[in-house]
Amino acid sequence: MMTMRPDETQPIPEAEAALLRLERDGAEAEARALRERLGDRLTELGVALREAEAARAAQAAAVAERDAARAERDAARAELAALRASTSWRVTAPLRRLARRLGR
Repeated sequence: MMTMRPDETQPIPEAEAALLRLERDGAEAEARALRERLGDRLTELGVALREAEAARAAQAAAVAERDAARAERDAARAELAALRASTSWRVTAPLRRLARRLGR
């Protein structure tokens, strides 16, 4: 069976036609391998994306926890400052000093 090149009127020898088929088959095999590698890479990227999203969520939770702890600390400091500024604290200061000197 003689095969013709699309752009020429000369017949292609069977050996050349067989070589072209092998090249085409090789290209198809290479394309399948590339598709498989691409699929594997997309899977890896999907896993990495989910891990990054989980890390971002964990970071956001840690930041929220830190902010809550800072707010609690600031509230405790304000409460202590208010206590120390109160009249009762100032009036009882001599009693606390006496108690420390007596060893209580």
